[in-house]
Amino acid sequence: MYRLLTFCTLLVSAVLQCSATGVEGGKPKFPATIRIVSNMTDDEGRLRIRVRLLIEDHVAIYAHPVRAPGMDHASARVTVFNTNRKPQHAVVTYPAGDKLQTEFMGDWYLYRNSVDIEIVLADNPPLPLIVRAKIAGFNETRSFCLGSAVLESQLKPVDKKPEP
Repeated sequence: MYRLLTFCTLLVSAVLQCSATGVEGGKPKFPATIRIVSNMTDDEGRLRIRVRLLIEDHVAIYAHPVRAPGMDHASARVTVFNTNRKPQHAVVTYPAGDKLQTEFMGDWYLYRNSVDIEIVLADNPPLPLIVRAKIAGFNETRSFCLGSAVLESQLKPVDKKPEP
């Protein structure tokens, strides 16, 4: 009985903390960024994009999939949009993440420091494109939830200089 009461108290505290964190001066602040680190068209005409999720020290982002019961909604998700915000058909390959073993909730998988995510667009849409990552995480040092965030980066066309 005591364990159940303690678990319920911790769960309620975590929910309240998650709803109250991640905001500084009225603007959401999440300790991670996303960058497009490479893009190329392969021999089959598909656009391949590599994005890097850069995560500050002592922060963990829930991996895709996080594999914890009831936490699928918190898994990192990457989507590609055109400039009209229309989603593009993309195949996204996520790294596995680091395993965190817990007593009550089983194994969780997390991203820490820096992870690369691979995206393949079969139809090679025109640029610019917007790469969006929906993420959620927590501060490992202070043991509090950071809530969720939406990070974006834009892939723009490269201006080619005319040859003389």
